[in-house]
Amino acid sequence: MNYSREIAPQSEYLRCQLLGYARRHRLAILSALLVTFFSLSSAAFAQTITSIQPRTCKPGQTTQFTVRGSNLNESLRIVCTDRSMNWKIEQVDTSQATLTVALANDVQMGPHRLWLSAANGVVAQHTIFVDDLPAVADNADNHSVDTAQVLSTRSTVEGLCDASQSDFYRVHAAAGERLAIEVHTQQLRSPMDPVVRLFDAAGQMLRQVDDSAVSPDCRLSYQFEEAGDYWIEVFDSRNAAAGAAYQLRVGDFPNLNQCFPLAACIGQTTTITFTGPDGENVAERAIEIPSDTVGTRLVAARLDEGHSSCWLPLYCSRHPQFHELAASHSLTLPVGLNGRLLQPAEVDSYQLRGGKGQTARFAAKTRSLGSPALL
Repeated sequence: MNYSREIAPQSEYLRCQLLGYARRHRLAILSALLVTFFSLSSAAFAQTITSIQPRTCKPGQTTQFTVRGSNLNESLRIVCTDRSMNWKIEQVDTSQATLTVALANDVQMGPHRLWLSAANGVVAQHTIFVDDLPAVADNADNHSVDTAQVLSTRSTVEGLCDASQSDFYRVHAAAGERLAIEVHTQQLRSPMDPVVRLFDAAGQMLRQVDDSAVSPDCRLSYQFEEAGDYWIEVFDSRNAAAGAAYQLRVGDFPNLNQCFPLAACIGQTTTITFTGPDGENVAERAIEIPSDTVGTRLVAARLDEGHSSCWLPLYCSRHPQFHELAASHSLTLPVGLNGRLLQPAEVDSYQLRGGKGQTARFAAKTRSLGSPALL
């Protein structure tokens, strides 16, 4: 290792040491003053975002959002998971901002993420539901049958859990009408574990649902024999989620579990069928997956005569996809395999063709796509 070093006389060496010490301490004092100044400035002018409302949008419409916080200014910006969403800041003052988000008619149904950012780096995440049901706000005064909030049988409710208290909603159903009810909390990152009960006018419980096969969220469908008023009760199973968000959907959408196949190749058109209690009543769909799609997209489904939709996850892969019945021959890696285990203890086998020295990696996707299988 080479190096160069100059050796100065002792007196000169001491003088240089003293000058260096003074310079270092002047810089340290100046730096401390600057840090203190900028810290005080940031504390005095720091932006905060405390709430964003609403959380439901309709396809093809422009929705106005209200952002509340402190020291807000024109530096607010939005990042959306869907690039087709167009946003605009309409008005800003220090405690409240108004902005609009315009959605295309063919926007993907279901939950979307928005991120609001400010110049000082503060970031707030907000989940919106793109829904074809009219949105309603929880009125916060619906904790008994007598004070139940009246809903249309086509509603999506932006609810807040009240810890040990239930929220009650009253709907009027026609004779022979089928009603679907579901609660979303996981997509809101809510700690609530919802339970839903359905009652008739006599107080008789018609249905109760808790967890689904893959999630704490729950759903049911019910066909009413008689016309009349009915009550929906929503509560947290642990009585411990005060202030937690939930999205209650009431409509004529189908009760479905998952798509099949669970995955599709990007840049191609895939025919999707649906499984679940109403799977046979929903027509198959041809889905074209854009070549720039990454990860999971949501596929909307509705009954033939229905007016509202549900949505199901579909994994989008860059690898060719095969159904188990179409994979009878040896397959070349990389490849995606979509199968069904229809009987207890069933085992599905596939033949793969590999080359010498080639590494194969395997990943199973089930519960994230609505399937209760544990492979």
